[in-house]
Amino acid sequence: MKSDQQAYLDMVREKISEFGVFIQYVGGSDSPAWAYTVGLHAQGLPELIMVGGLDRPAFGRVLNGAAARLRTEWTWTHGTVVSGLLSPVLDLTCLEVDDVHTDYFSVALELDSGFRALQLVWPDMSNRMPWEDGYEFGHDEQPLLGSAPI
Repeated sequence: MKSDQQAYLDMVREKISEFGVFIQYVGGSDSPAWAYTVGLHAQGLPELIMVGGLDRPAFGRVLNGAAARLRTEWTWTHGTVVSGLLSPVLDLTCLEVDDVHTDYFSVALELDSGFRALQLVWPDMSNRMPWEDGYEFGHDEQPLLGSAPI
């Protein structure tokens, strides 16, 4: 008999096989919620993660859209600005994740430990990023998993 964990990982593999990517959502209890892709690494791409700021459906919409664009653009790296995924006027910025061997990527690590990841960082309503002067949200609302692209 399969364990619950093994059954879940089998379901993730099936979704990756069917759709090319799976979005793992994690509802934070003592920290902001986050979501990340699983399956892009097998396509030669970085996994993507977003932390805080969105609800579950929005995480899914943005990350699925980002995965689809990443497959055609292939050039996203640390500091890449991505427009049109969050809203028509708010940009996302890619940060190379310093350490993927953390709880942020627990399901992805069960399937493959040799991946890299980009965090899609969201701005405030004035399109300012957390490392820019005047950013209106606290750093605890969107922990950065890599260094600012300055």
